[in-house]
Amino acid sequence: MQRRGLLMEDKKGLSEVVSSVLLILLVLAGVAIMWVVIRQFIVGTTSQLSSSALAVSFTILPGEKTCYWTGNTQTLTFNVRRDQGGGEARVSTLKFVLRDGAGREVTQDWSVPGGNFKELEAQRVDLTISGLPLRGKITSIKVQPLLILPDGTTQVGMLSAEQLIKESQCQAF
Repeated sequence: MQRRGLLMEDKKGLSEVVSSVLLILLVLAGVAIMWVVIRQFIVGTTSQLSSSALAVSFTILPGEKTCYWTGNTQTLTFNVRRDQGGGEARVSTLKFVLRDGAGREVTQDWSVPGGNFKELEAQRVDLTISGLPLRGKITSIKVQPLLILPDGTTQVGMLSAEQLIKESQCQAF
């Protein structure tokens, strides 16, 4: 009789081990399923970004910025430089984000002369702004490149740091 009692106690111990193993396997399966879903999201998001797009940056050079009005037209002149990095990507267009004193922003495209802005090159930019929803003087500007990647696709690059335009740099004529 005692022998039978020992077998029953062994079975109870065995069922606790089996249930623990099944619980661990269930948790591992859940983690694996979550990883598949999260990985697809990560891969899908990063495939849209190019390392060239992250490496290309521009700086609006400090110093001479002029801004003047002629009638309803405002002209802004300044120098911009392509920083080092992203050498394979061509830059054919720059997007400038202009902000007025009331905080309104507008984007103005500028085509790069010659179709490519080379690394460490600086160019003078003359933006003519008329009929845009800015009121008052332009107070700041940011630049963002439009890149042509080696495979021919286009991608928008990183937005530069904002450069302030001093009141003394804008004049009315």
